[in-house]
Amino acid sequence: MKDLSAKGIILFLLSIGVGHTAEDSFGADSSAMDSVRTDFSRGLALYLAKNYHGAVTSFDIAIKTNGDIAARYFKGYALYHLREYETARDTFSQVYRIDPSYSPRQFMGLPPRTNVHP
Repeated sequence: MKDLSAKGIILFLLSIGVGHTAEDSFGADSSAMDSVRTDFSRGLALYLAKNYHGAVTSFDIAIKTNGDIAARYFKGYALYHLREYETARDTFSQVYRIDPSYSPRQFMGLPPRTNVHP
């Protein structure tokens, strides 16, 4: 699996904050949203620093707080880097059970990938 570029992740954070479920879950409760954003942002920072164990912990908090799909997605990548392949696969499966069309590309303002292979 390819890692997303740091620029892509920064654009992702600026465009959606946390994930598309967070604001729906908390509505106007900005302190709860700030907490989720902090946990998710901390997880991404740890992920980019290759502290995958720390990233999983932060993503777990964001997931527990509101079931954030983006945190769950990046948790899958962190688990993959930890060579916990079965758990990573299960985590990605959870993401696609929640939202079968989920792709971080849509939140980064990027067009969907087209299948370039025959």
